[in-house]
Amino acid sequence: MDYLAILDYAHLDNALFLKSFSEALSAQRNTRGIILHGDSLYTQRLVQTGMLTEDARIRSTKDLNHRLISLLADNGVSAVGINGYQKDIITHDGKFLKVNKNFLTGFPHNTHMVLSNLVGNSQHKQPIIFDLAKLAHILRDELKLNEIFIFSKNEDDEIMINSKRTSMVPDDLINLQPPYRIINTISFRKLPELNGSALIQ
Repeated sequence: MDYLAILDYAHLDNALFLKSFSEALSAQRNTRGIILHGDSLYTQRLVQTGMLTEDARIRSTKDLNHRLISLLADNGVSAVGINGYQKDIITHDGKFLKVNKNFLTGFPHNTHMVLSNLVGNSQHKQPIIFDLAKLAHILRDELKLNEIFIFSKNEDDEIMINSKRTSMVPDDLINLQPPYRIINTISFRKLPELNGSALIQ
């Protein structure tokens, strides 16, 4: 199974969730995931040091990419970390987004990719921050991925998802275009089995 899993703003600052997530990823078999992420509350801590908000978001996202790879490595997960603007993997020309499909689909089976939403732009020297929900939609279509997974914003739902309520969708992913699945870390470890996930259509 090839899939996309999105780590939203709040979950990226939740150490307990990230530990459970990495353990779940290490338990999967016959899967290859793109783990898509942006920034987190870490951005606000950087802003408090005097950094400009846009610069802080970029710095936060880059640092999180490294931290996620380290966390996964500690749990024996084979993963590659990369930002969208590197190697021109994802570029924006002001109107359209171009995706290097060969690169994103060319990594080995059972190896996951941790991909940030920092994309290249011919009009800017530094990368731009692309909306997570829009980027996920484009990647799903371009790469023909089997599933998109997001994690419920409610902690209780991390233990047992028993509803298809869209109120479980994290605030920064509310515009994510269906279909996608809400899942918890317990069920996430059982992929490619889909039991325990809630399909949003």
